[in-house]
Amino acid sequence: MFLYETHINYFIYIYYVVAKSIKLSDETYRRLVELAGKLQAERGEPVSIEEAIRYLMKKEITPLAGSWDVTDEEAEKLRKSLTEGWAKWRKSA
Repeated sequence: MFLYETHINYFIYIYYVVAKSIKLSDETYRRLVELAGKLQAERGEPVSIEEAIRYLMKKEITPLAGSWDVTDEEAEKLRKSLTEGWAKWRKSA
């Protein structure tokens, strides 16, 4: 006589969703809602604010980086101007 023992394995998946609060200005929130609306229109499905933020994070933030040919003289003028501007800002702060 053979005894067959059957084991039934249960896999329980527990997903933890942690809500986080962030502060946004009214202008930033409005722009995120507008972006979510545009994405929703393109995709034809609801888009959350989080999805809009993720969309922005995937985009290249500086698409023009490296596209400006700057001479050494121009770069030095820019550096000097920025240094002076930061010095004035520090004094006023």
